[in-house]
Amino acid sequence: MKQPFYISRENIKWIAVITMLIDHIGFYFFMNQSQYHILYTILRIIGRISFPLFAFLIVEGFFQSKNKKYLFRLILFSVISETPYDLFCIGKPFSIEAQNVLFTFWIALLMLMGMNYIRYHFFSVFLQEVFGIVFLVLACSAAYLLKTDYSCYGILMIAVMYVFREQPERKFLFLSLLMICTRGLNHFAILSLPLLWLYQSSEEEKRNYQSFSFVRKYFFYLIYPVHMLLFYLIGNSGLK
Repeated sequence: MKQPFYISRENIKWIAVITMLIDHIGFYFFMNQSQYHILYTILRIIGRISFPLFAFLIVEGFFQSKNKKYLFRLILFSVISETPYDLFCIGKPFSIEAQNVLFTFWIALLMLMGMNYIRYHFFSVFLQEVFGIVFLVLACSAAYLLKTDYSCYGILMIAVMYVFREQPERKFLFLSLLMICTRGLNHFAILSLPLLWLYQSSEEEKRNYQSFSFVRKYFFYLIYPVHMLLFYLIGNSGLK
């Protein structure tokens, strides 16, 4: 039975994209400009909503997608997005200083695949927990060494959403603690939790997800590198 007001997966996806764009507008066009400090702060606070929503979508995608194809898409677009990301963040077409957030996502997806395999092949709860911790440590280490966007924080958030997927009270408790323990404006990621609380899946939504058109499915992958490249071109055209 649906609650009176709920948010679908598609709603969350659009909110995540819009808040990401707002965040990146603040980051790219108003950072280090004292006269726009308040506007910059407001835009970045709104932008803190986006990552938890994307993390949630990664976990839901893991359960609703063919994971090998899903993993391939994330790896492919992490590579495609790297030059736009480097131009957007650093101003150079290639840099090893940081990798885009899609690297964090496919590392996390590998972690979930490992955890899920252990869950269904090891009946010992103790072994499931031990190997789960091992996969978590490996994923955090990979994100840290590759210097991916959101790094260990992102991996931990996705792990919490996976482990406590069927236990909403515990999930929101641990997510709240994780967000509170971060630095700076990332505390405001807690604003995303009411949206996640209102999420409700349905069989119709699952069927629709599997039947998405090619354009509709890949739009949400393409918007990430395309908007960063567009912002970079605008910034270097003298309009910034």
